[in-house]
Amino acid sequence: MPAVVFSPVEKDLIYVRTDMGGAYRWEKTGSQWLPLTDWVGFDDWNYLGIESIAPDPKDANEVYIVVGTYTNSWTSMNGQLLRSSDRGDSFERFNLPFKVGGNMPGRSMGERLAIDPNKTS
Repeated sequence: MPAVVFSPVEKDLIYVRTDMGGAYRWEKTGSQWLPLTDWVGFDDWNYLGIESIAPDPKDANEVYIVVGTYTNSWTSMNGQLLRSSDRGDSFERFNLPFKVGGNMPGRSMGERLAIDPNKTS
């Protein structure tokens, strides 16, 4: 179930997440969606499920994404937190100690990640 997430600090900075097709950012000048997770290869297939996207509430360049497609027993892959300081053009990757289910029940209930506006670090 895709979801659209708007930056709280910059008009027309829009992200979309998909349950198993990656994350995208709207490029107003080219009127197109730019893929942010095309770097995910065969070995990291589980990271194409996007559970949440959280644009920073103070810095339009910062965005956080939680990735992981399934929590089923047949995958051993835990989720990851991705952090970008260039609107998703590149990411720092942080392994999570648990599985994440971007394509599991409850995926349409909204974003499950938020950034504290009082302490964005």
